[in-house]
Amino acid sequence: MNLPIKFSSLVTLGFLLLSPISVVVQLEPIVVLAQTSQDKKTQADRLIEEADGLAADNFIKALDKYTQALQIYRQIRESAAESATRQKLESALVAAQPLAEQEEKEMMGTISNLIAKYPKTENNITAIRLQELTASKLGFAIRGSAEDAPMQISEVNQKAFEGIRKELNQYIEAQIKNPTNKIDQPPEKLRRYLAANADTLAALRTLILNNEQPRWATDVTQLYEKNYSYALPSHLGIVNLQKILALDILEKQRAGKTQEMQEALEVSWKIGQSLQNSPFLIGQLVSIINTRIQAGVMRKLDNLSSKWQERLVAHDYRKSALSSLEVEMVSTVGFFNQVNPSEVEKQLEELELDAGLKYLKSMGWQQWSESLRKNYLRWIAINNFQTERRIAAQLAQENICNLNYDSWLERQDINKALFFPEDVFAGDPGYGSFGWVNSGRFMLELELTQKILQVKELAAKAGTFPQSVPSMDSSVCPGSKWIYQVSPNGTMSISLSPIPAWLSEYKGLPLTYRKD
Repeated sequence: MNLPIKFSSLVTLGFLLLSPISVVVQLEPIVVLAQTSQDKKTQADRLIEEADGLAADNFIKALDKYTQALQIYRQIRESAAESATRQKLESALVAAQPLAEQEEKEMMGTISNLIAKYPKTENNITAIRLQELTASKLGFAIRGSAEDAPMQISEVNQKAFEGIRKELNQYIEAQIKNPTNKIDQPPEKLRRYLAANADTLAALRTLILNNEQPRWATDVTQLYEKNYSYALPSHLGIVNLQKILALDILEKQRAGKTQEMQEALEVSWKIGQSLQNSPFLIGQLVSIINTRIQAGVMRKLDNLSSKWQERLVAHDYRKSALSSLEVEMVSTVGFFNQVNPSEVEKQLEELELDAGLKYLKSMGWQQWSESLRKNYLRWIAINNFQTERRIAAQLAQENICNLNYDSWLERQDINKALFFPEDVFAGDPGYGSFGWVNSGRFMLELELTQKILQVKELAAKAGTFPQSVPSMDSSVCPGSKWIYQVSPNGTMSISLSPIPAWLSEYKGLPLTYRKD
C-alpha cells in the first residue's frame, strides 16, 4: 500500500530562497505553492463534507475520509483546520462507540470460532526424536515450538553441514528446475556427505517409517494473547532436512536402487505432510517449500505407484493458505486491542516497522489525546479484520490462471487511509491474498507432476509413450488443459494451454516437461 505521505513544497521553496538564483526564478515556485496548497485545502474540505455525510451510514468510510483530510491539512500546514479536524474525528469516534462494540462482538465471535478450530497440541515423540537426531547427527535444529528448549547441536556436524549447504542448495535447485527427466551427478563433496551420514539417514528412515507422523506444537491463542511478542515456531530446519533427503533420493534413483529410493521418498513425504495443516502462515510456507522440492524430485523418478498421483493433488493449498491467514488476522487484532496507545510508536520502533511510524506521524499522532488514540486503534483493528476476510472470500472465487492480481487488488473496496501500513503483521491486503495466489500457482506445479507420473505409469505398462492420455483438463485452472504430445522421434512433452500471462516471470517449478 502507498502511504499518503508527501514532502511539503515548502522544503523546495526554502532551498530556492537560500540559493543564489534571480528573484524572477524564486517567484515562480511561490505561485505554484499557493495554487497547490489551495487545491489541497479544497480537496481536504471536500473530504470532510463527504465524511460528515457518511458518518451515520458507513462509519469506516467516513473515518477513512476524516483521516485523509487530516493528513492533507498537516501537509499544507493548515494548523487551524488540522485542529478542527482532529476534534471532529475525536467526536465522531466517541459517538461511534456503540457501533464499535457491536462490530467487536461479531469479530470476537469469529475469532473464538477460529481459535476453536485449532486445539493446542504438543510435539509428539516422533517430532522430539526427529529434533534430537537432526541436532546431534546432522548439525542443525528443527524448532517445532516457540517453547522448545534449545537443541544441543554437534559443532562438528554443524560445521560439516555448513560446509555443503551452498552446494546442496545449488544442486537441488538445478535439478528440480530442469524440465526434463535428467539427473545430474552431484558434486563429490555432496556424495561424500551422503556416505558419511548413511547411518544417520538409515536411523531416520526407521524412526519415520515405524512411528506416527511428526506432530508439532501449536497454540493459536498465543497469537491473540501475546500478539507481536509471541515467538512463532521456525520450521526452516525441516527444509534443510528435505534437501538432504532429496539428494539421497536422487542418488538412489541414479544408482537404480528402486526400493531404497521409494522408502526415502516415503520418509520425505511423511515429514513434509506434518506441516500441511499448520495453522501458522510460516508452517504453510514451509509446507509449500518442502512439497515443491518433493514434486520436483518426483518428476525425475520412475517406478512410482499410482498412490503418488493421488497424494499430489489431494490437498488444496489455497484453502490452507486462507485458513492460516485467518489465524494471522487474530494476531493483528490482538496487537491493536492490547497495545498501549501511548507506547505504540515505541513498540513499532522495536519491531522495526518504519512504515507504521511514518503513518502515525503523518496524522500528528503526538498531538492526539489518549482517548482519540485508543478509539482510533480500535477501528483500525475492526477495519483490518473485516477487509482481510472480505478480500480472502472474494479471491477464493477467482481462476488463478486468468487472474491479474495487481489489477484485481486495485478494484477491491479498501479504505486505504484507515488500513494500517503493510509492515504491521498482515496489514497489507496484498500480503494475505498473495499467499492464496502463490498457493494456487503452486498447485499447478503439483497438477503437472501428477500428469507426468500418470504418463510414466502408462508408458511403463505399454512399453512406450501412449499416443493420448485421458483426463488432461486442469482442475486448478478451469478452462485450461495440459497438452500432451509425442514427437516422431519418441520425445514426450506436456505443457499448459492457454499459457497464463504471469508464467514468464514465474519462479516455481517449470510448468512444462519433456522426456526423451
